[in-house]
Amino acid sequence: MSLLNILTLSTIQTEEVRAVELLSGYVGSADTGSEDLVRASRAALLGFCDISPRNTELICKSLTTVLKTNLANDRILVPALEVIGFLFDTQIFQNSQVEYVPPSWSFSCIIKTLLGKRYS
Repeated sequence: MSLLNILTLSTIQTEEVRAVELLSGYVGSADTGSEDLVRASRAALLGFCDISPRNTELICKSLTTVLKTNLANDRILVPALEVIGFLFDTQIFQNSQVEYVPPSWSFSCIIKTLLGKRYS
């Protein structure tokens, strides 16, 4: 593997890590708050995805990571699910190469988390 390939891989991995961290905080703005904030946040997300397929891939892949890593944190989990649902509604997720088919255990974890938080 050449140095260029290693540096490129490192840059891509760093970009994905930063995107996951950014989106973990961003999903709250894109789902909760005033209607103007939600609209502006979602418009910005769509605008970013429209710039290039690479951006779409980055967002979709990062959001699935946010979802998987926050199953016990409903303050991030619920808004992340809402944003992913929004991206499905706008056909962004379907047009990406990211396969969003969570394993069956994740659905049960999400349901248990949501029900547990609601009824505890």
